[in-house]
Amino acid sequence: MASYLEACGISMGDRLLGAGIGNELGHFEDMEFLEFHKDLLRENKTDMYGCQRQLVVPGVYRDRALSILNRRNSKYNLWGWKEPRTTLFLPFWFQLDQNVKFIFLYRDPYEVTKSLYRRMKLKYLFLQPWKAPLSWIRYNGALIDFVENYSRMADCAVVSLSGFIANPEDGRSKLSHWLGVELNVPFADFYRPQHMNRRSSGWRERLIRAYMWLVKATLDRRFQSMYKQLEQLAEIPSSAVGKGT
Repeated sequence: MASYLEACGISMGDRLLGAGIGNELGHFEDMEFLEFHKDLLRENKTDMYGCQRQLVVPGVYRDRALSILNRRNSKYNLWGWKEPRTTLFLPFWFQLDQNVKFIFLYRDPYEVTKSLYRRMKLKYLFLQPWKAPLSWIRYNGALIDFVENYSRMADCAVVSLSGFIANPEDGRSKLSHWLGVELNVPFADFYRPQHMNRRSSGWRERLIRAYMWLVKATLDRRFQSMYKQLEQLAEIPSSAVGKGT
């Protein structure tokens, strides 16, 4: 989606995170925002997985964030960024610039959990496997809280990735209207399903299957409840709630 918005004339950054495990075509994540959020999480003595508490933003980080926004606003008329950790600091960014439009993409919790397991460092995979499913709950919970508490002030569009993919022309039309920007490039030119859902090596895949059984047995009710909330908030919902296959 980030590469698609870039192709439609919305600058997504000058320095982007390159390809990696599970994303052979590149992440299209803005490195300046990525480094900012990593530093801020380290300041809070946590990381993108272990952030199950209130996060604090010291004043020096506020100044640094304002500097980033001011430089980008002076350079581009139309720009944005993709960086998942942003979700943990949504009120902070909104307070700095209330003209920001937020596009929230959400995915089936089981798909996300498996994807994280396939990319996690071994120490997390073996010693802290709950980090993956709980991070889905943490991030999407932050998304829901922000939309419910700030929607009267902030401009938010909640979009199911599977719903957009199932009907890209309708999704393109809705996002164009909401953004006020004509997304005039076919989404099919950028969607590469053959590069998604790659399987890991045999032993890791067997371990993932065992973990997924445990995740479904213990977290399915929370997953389904939160996914239903996302569907109710979505401008573009999915066609069906994930079943954890």
